[in-house]
This record gives sequence, C-alpha cells and structure tokens, in this order.
Amino acid sequence: MRTLTKVIITLIFVAGWASLSNAQVPNVQIYFEPRLNFTAANCPNAPIGTFTQHVYVVANNFNMFISAIEYRIEYPTILMWIEDDIDPSFLVTGISPDGIEITFPAPQDAFGKILIQKALVLWLCDDCLHPIQDVPVAVRPHPSSGQVRALRWPELELVEVAGYKAWICSSGVPVHETTWGEIKALYK
Repeated sequence: MRTLTKVIITLIFVAGWASLSNAQVPNVQIYFEPRLNFTAANCPNAPIGTFTQHVYVVANNFNMFISAIEYRIEYPTILMWIEDDIDPSFLVTGISPDGIEITFPAPQDAFGKILIQKALVLWLCDDCLHPIQDVPVAVRPHPSSGQVRALRWPELELVEVAGYKAWICSSGVPVHETTWGEIKALYK
C-alpha cells in the first residue's frame, strides 16, 4: 500500500512539473525587426543621430482574445523615441513613453504573437563599446494602474501580464526576469 501511494504521489508530482515547464507567461515584448524574432540589437553602423528604425511592440502567449491593453515603454538615452505608429482603427490614449492604452475595434486573437504597435526611434550610438552594454528597452507598468495588463474578451476581465525587456548591446545570454506574482501564477 505504501509503495502504491509513493508511486501515485510521484506521478502527480511529475505530471505537475511537466505542465509547469510547458506554461507560457503572457507578456508584452519589444522586437527589433518586423519578423518578430530578435529582442536584442546592436547600435547601428552609422554616425550618431542619423539612423532611424521601427521597434515592434508585441503581445506574446496570452492564450486568449483581448480587447484592450495598457503599458509604458521605457526607452534608454541611446534610443530616442520619435513617434508611435499604431493602426488608425485602434482607439489610443497616451503615448508609449508616458503610458499608452489601446482599445481594439474587434477582439484580437492573442493565442500567438500579435503586433500591438510600432514605434519610430532614433539611434544615438554607433558602437557597442563600454559603457554601452546591456542597455534595456523595457515594457513597464502603465502609470495610472501600476500594471501591464490586458482586457480579456468576452469576459471583460482585466489580466495582469509581464512586461519584458529587450536589450541593446547584449554581452551575454539573456536572463528572464520575473516577479513573485508571475511565479505564483504558474501554480494556479
């Protein structure tokens, strides 16, 4: 009987661990190219202040439909924000560096990656020399709510999500930052 109990407990633990390892944290992330593959970039090979490009703000792993989202983007001094480029059919309040709220005209399928917005930026660096290393471009909580969150559809329930960092002049293997709330959410 004890052996059977131990086997059952072990199976429950292994099954729980396997499902935990497959859990995906819903997040908002910045990418440096339109194919949405790279969350790190180096300073361009161009004179300082002469190169502009779009960065792409993406909702990842939501596994739901969403009808609105809010966040703020913290740009480093070497990446100057010029303007947000957002689908004109979206209802937008604010701008990305100060806090932005976006309501979609129709619920968005966020079971995969969805492009929320683009932002035009000006690079103010021309090489990744020290001290320009591991410079974050961070998705931060919206100042009015103190959260990065989305509105789940059709329940119209606010869901807190993670804001991730992208890196400029990364010196090593990226490390996933998380909060205790995100870790606890994995066990729900």
